[in-house]
Amino acid sequence: REARMYCERVASRLSQGSLGSNASPNVDANVRGETKTKDNDGNIVYTPLHGVGGPYASMMFEAFGLPAYVPVPLQCDADANFPTVVFPNPEEGGDVWHLAFAEAEARGASVCIA
Repeated sequence: REARMYCERVASRLSQGSLGSNASPNVDANVRGETKTKDNDGNIVYTPLHGVGGPYASMMFEAFGLPAYVPVPLQCDADANFPTVVFPNPEEGGDVWHLAFAEAEARGASVCIA
C-alpha cells in the first residue's frame, strides 16, 4: 500500500512538472501508446529475475498510465536460488536476459526491463 501511494505521488509530481528542471512532465507518448493504432499491451517485457519487484512494477506502470507489461513467467516468483540465471543482476548481460529476450521476440515487444 505504501509503495502504491509513493508511485501515485511521483506520478502526480511528474504530471505537474515538479521534479526539477530536467524532469519531463509527461511520459513519452510513444511509450504510453498514444501514437500507435494497434493494441499496445505487450510492448514492454518485464522480469523481476526471481526477486520481489513484480508487484511494485505493476503499480508503477499503472500509476504512470503505461500499458500492461508482459511478465517473464519463469522468473516471476521470488526464489532466492534464482533457478533460471547464473547471477541475478541485469547488468551481467545476455545470460541473464535470454528468457526476457525470447519473450519479447515472441510477443513483438520492443523493450525489456528488469
